[in-house]
Amino acid sequence: MKTAYAALSILLILFWAVIAIAAATQASAVSTPSWFEHVDLMSLIVWALILVVIWFLVRTLKKIDTNQALLFQKLDELCADFYTLRGEHNATKARCNQP
Repeated sequence: MKTAYAALSILLILFWAVIAIAAATQASAVSTPSWFEHVDLMSLIVWALILVVIWFLVRTLKKIDTNQALLFQKLDELCADFYTLRGEHNATKARCNQP
């Protein structure tokens, strides 16, 4: 998990560095187009956003899977306890000769 956070941090740092460089070059040259018009920069930004969304999606799905496995494990334990209690109840009822 720490590796994923480190990768996300590096991507964010690179993203802001590219924006800073683009803003600096735009400010120095008046005749150049704005950084919104640079296809390669916008492509990089779009891909970075897509990767971040995919990363959050995978992380969320893994968390859901882990929680679901834990839920089913606890349900199995509850069923085992319930059937043990039910068996003890039936045994006590039979011993007391109650229908």
